Amino acid sequence: MDRVVEDKQEEAKLILEESFKKQTEGTFDLNYLNQIMPKLLSITKDEAKEEVKEAMNHFSSNLKK
Repeated sequence: MDRVVEDKQEEAKLILEESFKKQTEGTFDLNYLNQIMPKLLSITKDEAKEEVKEAMNHFSSNLKK
């Protein structure tokens, strides 16, 4: 949450909760990640965008395509 724009933390929390739920259910896939990436990057602080992109790209490489 430190990397999220202050007034967007609730939105980030909801996205992350949904993502963790999908992971638990086994429905988190590359398509879903590609849908949420722009949303997450739009609410990420400028100085953290590259770090978040790298983390998501690393995570996506481990997903089933």
